[in-house]
Amino acid sequence: MYRVSVYGNGRVTFVGKQFVDSMGTRTHLVAPAGVRALIDAIRATPFSTIDTAFTMGSAACGRYIADLPMATLPAKVGGVMRRVQRDPGCQKAPRFLKTLEATVDTVTETAMWTTYTKVGAE
Repeated sequence: MYRVSVYGNGRVTFVGKQFVDSMGTRTHLVAPAGVRALIDAIRATPFSTIDTAFTMGSAACGRYIADLPMATLPAKVGGVMRRVQRDPGCQKAPRFLKTLEATVDTVTETAMWTTYTKVGAE
């Protein structure tokens, strides 16, 4: 469990909470070109007009498969902050949300903090 924030100047703030190698707050810089590419990727989708909750019990969820980690993607689009929650168990969630989530992780380079090896695992 973690939260990652990325800003237009390339500053990334990562907060590891559970099941990640790096617990607590970490920061670093990424190339502004990557941030611009992320912004362009968000703008190229209907992010600003879709439902904001693809969670168990919501009308937009569809068929539900339990016990998968929730993702929340907040983004400022056209000067308006929008926050979309996606529970991977919701089968009707737009596929582009998963792609955007992966793009955020790629641009912000979260893999350096999120790789998790359970103690005692073989």
